[in-house]
Amino acid sequence: MLVMAYGRSYGLPVITTRGNNVYGPNQFPEKLIPKFMLLAMKGKTLPIHGDGSNVRSYLYCEDVAEAFEIILHKGEVGHVYNIGTKKERKVIDVAKDI
Repeated sequence: MLVMAYGRSYGLPVITTRGNNVYGPNQFPEKLIPKFMLLAMKGKTLPIHGDGSNVRSYLYCEDVAEAFEIILHKGEVGHVYNIGTKKERKVIDVAKDI
């Protein structure tokens, strides 16, 4: 909300987006999906914290870029747009798929 306040103070056209758990090429390896993929390629065990039942929604970077483009052209100044999916996955299921 700091950005919104700055925009109001200086008359800037600010639109805020919120995404979560974005994954894709060239991502930092400490994030869940690239970490799991790198460890799996090395034949190592994937670290699961707790019982792995915690859920997340994951967004592919190209889908986020498409959402940004839509918001850029059709979004309204001063609004906040949540970018996400209703499909949530358990971390343990992501690990099994990888």
